Amino acid sequence: MTFTTEDGFLGNETGQQVVTTDADGQATVSWTLPEFPSVYTLTASVPGSSISFTVAGANDGQLTPLSCELEGTIRSLNSNKPVTVTFSNGFSTGGPSITTFWLDYSGQRVFYNSLNPGQSYEQGTFVTHPWIVITPDDPENPDDSEECYGIFLPLSPNEGSFGGTVTISPTF
Repeated sequence: MTFTTEDGFLGNETGQQVVTTDADGQATVSWTLPEFPSVYTLTASVPGSSISFTVAGANDGQLTPLSCELEGTIRSLNSNKPVTVTFSNGFSTGGPSITTFWLDYSGQRVFYNSLNPGQSYEQGTFVTHPWIVITPDDPENPDDSEECYGIFLPLSPNEGSFGGTVTISPTF
């Protein structure tokens, strides 16, 4: 089995990719992606079939957003590996509030928090739990529609429970 990405990264038996099989025949694949932040669409191929999936990276713990268009196709998988993610509203005073939602096991939004400019909070979550961050609609202004900043997947730390940071700001 090999993995390739849209930008040409290839995982193989040289150490970038490791495939193990347990006693029940279940395969586990792990690989090392380049260290620069990116979002990768990986395609796993075996003779006669292939499957594609999306993986998000990080830069110094700052999580890389996945496209908001994935909402409805991405969902939480399990609650096996607990982590903590820090959400921050990096807008200055007078900027918009942001709202965080967990995407549950059905891919549905579950409200968790709303942050005014300058506020942040730490959220306990799990590695396979995606989060979506938006600026909500203004009910008093019908021309002001929701803005989505991305879907974020926590990191799986080697040690501790730090799952990454999400900072929403004007330079986002």
